[in-house]
Amino acid sequence: MARKTACGNIRCGNPDQYRCGLIYTPGYPTVFPSSAYCVWTIDGPRGSYVTLLLLDVDLPCASRVLQVRDRFLTVGWNTIHGLCRGEGEQKRYVSSSNEMRLVMLATSHNTDFGDSRGFLATFNVSTFSTSRQVKNIPADAGFICPCGWHLFRRNCYMTVRHHVPVNWEESDVMCREFGANLTSVADRAEMEFLHLLLVTNVVVKRIADPMLFIGLYDVFLNRTFVWTDGTPVTYMDWSPMDVRTWFPQPDGAKINYCVAIVMKNVWGTDQWYDESCDERATRSFICKRAAEHVTRPGGSA
Repeated sequence: MARKTACGNIRCGNPDQYRCGLIYTPGYPTVFPSSAYCVWTIDGPRGSYVTLLLLDVDLPCASRVLQVRDRFLTVGWNTIHGLCRGEGEQKRYVSSSNEMRLVMLATSHNTDFGDSRGFLATFNVSTFSTSRQVKNIPADAGFICPCGWHLFRRNCYMTVRHHVPVNWEESDVMCREFGANLTSVADRAEMEFLHLLLVTNVVVKRIADPMLFIGLYDVFLNRTFVWTDGTPVTYMDWSPMDVRTWFPQPDGAKINYCVAIVMKNVWGTDQWYDESCDERATRSFICKRAAEHVTRPGGSA
């Protein structure tokens, strides 16, 4: 839904109880107020994300009177863009999680407001959608997992959150105590399955931390990555940009030799980061083990 949280005595658009709608300034497109403070919050269910499309932006550029704010999964609210006349028209913004805000501050000090239309935007609330290949998987009939584990392609997966932070090597040992390994990822279908699991456990249920170790590591410290369970490295999903340096992973900020998924949004799978093997940076990791094949006594499954 979309709702305003502060707007003085001025009506800022219409509240919308559905997953899509319009947001616009008071009086759009003819009469823009000389003084107004408006905050629109678009919030969907946990695990969803917001797509905002600015159809028309006509605001004075003396100050950035319209701001688009995103609630990052790891750092809270952050302004991702300030807008004024002619800038950002027909531009799309996608939130990291289920909330986005538009903040508009118009004061009588901005003398050219009288010639402004204001702005008009549409929004949609969506959830991550898997590709067709993740739906066309081999039958798992006859295979089961222990309680708390999740079945996919005859393997079982579990996110673990330890009571204290652990490093990559300690998380690997803990998985082996379950008869498992830190998870490997063979292809996009498996990554999409894991992403849906993480959206559920990290964002919706909040039973796992946003950073989770996986089983990929640099075996010779020369960027030769291998999986701890021996799975051939046929697929990787590095983050295209490290927000700390704006360079792609791996090596986006610092050369490290172990790998974690760091959930920074709910709509994309490409969130692998190289991390320190020794630093106790998170409490969470993902374990993977073979599922149990159940058969009838004296017969086949």
